[in-house]
Order: sequence, then C-alpha cells, then structure tokens
Amino acid sequence: FSGANTFTSSITVGNTATYGTALDYDSVIQGAWTVVATTKTDTSTSINFTNFDPRWAHRIITRLTQNTSNGYHYIEINGDTGNNYSYVLKQFNAGGGDDSVAATATNRIPITPTGTLILAGNEEVAQLIVYASRIDNTDMLITGHASYFNTSSYVTGGGVSGFYNGVSAISSVKIIPSAGTFTGFVYVEALTQSVAY
Repeated sequence: FSGANTFTSSITVGNTATYGTALDYDSVIQGAWTVVATTKTDTSTSINFTNFDPRWAHRIITRLTQNTSNGYHYIEINGDTGNNYSYVLKQFNAGGGDDSVAATATNRIPITPTGTLILAGNEEVAQLIVYASRIDNTDMLITGHASYFNTSSYVTGGGVSGFYNGVSAISSVKIIPSAGTFTGFVYVEALTQSVAY
C-alpha cells in the first residue's frame, strides 16, 4: 500500500429491533450472551419479563434508582407469592459493616439484604445469572451481586443466591421494589445452556 488508507467496518449483533419485556430469542447467537429483552422505566412499581424459556441461561442486568421511599428490590417468579423461595445474602460496605441474611420458605428473593434499605434517590446496580432446572423447568436458581450507595457516600456491595421451588414451568420473572417506585433500566440476555438441550 502507498499513501494513506482508511478501513472502516461495523457489525450488528443480534436483532436490531427495539425490545420490550417479552423475551425474544429469534436472534440469539449460539455460544454468546445476546440481549433478548430490555426496558427503561420511570416511576414503576414493578418490571415483569414474560415469555421466559427455561431452556436458556439468563443474565439480568439492572440499574434502578429508588424514588421517594426507602426500600430494597426483589424477584418474584411466575407471579408466585407463596412461600416457595429460599435465599442467602452477604453484603459488605466501605464503612466496615457487613450483614448476612438467609431465609427458607419465604415469598421472594431479595437482590439486596432486606435490613439495609436503598435510600430514596440512591441507585442500585445488579447482575444476576438465572438458571431453570433442566429436569422439569419448574425450579430456578439465581446467583449474582449488587452494589449501591448510601447516605454516608460509600458503596455497599454483596452477593445473593436464591432458589425457587415452583410447580409449573418458568414463564416470567418480575423485579419489584419493596416500597415506593423505581426508575431506571433493566435488560435480559440469554445464552444456550447446551447444544443438545
């Protein structure tokens, strides 16, 4: 080559359509996390993702600001509010505190410890990996981490592991604030669990 040469290219991964809260698996790339649903919300009391296909692994990414009330965010599966959940949480903060919480036979899986609320106006960022049972698709395992700021201007972070013992195939996952409303965005990615699944 002589002189100046410029090469440009672009690539689009997955569907270029605007997604909603119903999961769309049409453009999932084999072996890669691919966005299948996304939503941006203002002052909502919940975000409900539907059309979940339990044959896929899912990653849920949240960035939600608690609005006028202090609260924590939790997950509800298939609209089930019965005592079919269990979880364990561990959190630490830069102020030296730590908190461990565990529960069995409860009605939700919190993303952050219920004793340490996200204060109004503060933001939580979380990443959760969600797997359904490969036997009958009625049970779900959730593992992940979340971070948020509090009024002392230091970050609190921690991990969560949760289990849902359902009676019907997983079809929806809802994120709900324990009080008030939240604003922000959530997106869901999917990954094939196995080519032979």
